Amino acid sequence: MIAFEIKGLDKLKDIISAETVAKAVIATMQRLSRGAKTEASSAIRKKYTIKKKDLDKYIHTIRPRMREGSLVAGIRARGLRLGASYFAMNKSGVSFLQGESRSLHGGYVGKWRRQSNRLWVIRRLSNKPLRRESVLGPAVSDMLDDENVRSNIAKRIDRDAQAIFENQLWRLVQKG
Repeated sequence: MIAFEIKGLDKLKDIISAETVAKAVIATMQRLSRGAKTEASSAIRKKYTIKKKDLDKYIHTIRPRMREGSLVAGIRARGLRLGASYFAMNKSGVSFLQGESRSLHGGYVGKWRRQSNRLWVIRRLSNKPLRRESVLGPAVSDMLDDENVRSNIAKRIDRDAQAIFENQLWRLVQKG
């Protein structure tokens, strides 16, 4: 969990209503979670050879809510392992990480099921036609657990939190 602090909240109690401050905090947390999703996506794409549109399907923002006396928001990833076809492929193999290639012995690109429109990288397990497996890459949740991704998210939150809160508060005060 990455925590942040908004400075000057105690001084605002006398000037602005508590409801307006609460709305500004919630709006700030929503903006920060969207920014964390963007930062996580770009940090993952620096390390892995996955397209943004494929990655963003698996990362979701969590709306701010009360949990154990604190207001919590964040991002969540589905823990599915992605098929190798989401990553960079060529005739000789698949590249999961930037600048690294892995040879696929007995692998080919094809449809896993006839009714599916998604192409998969499939590897034969034997000469029998039904003995095959899908080649899988890492899970998005494992990509998010990388230390570099977490540090990039923390840096962005530290950099932007106070300015976003001040902007949201100003917007709400101007609105009336």
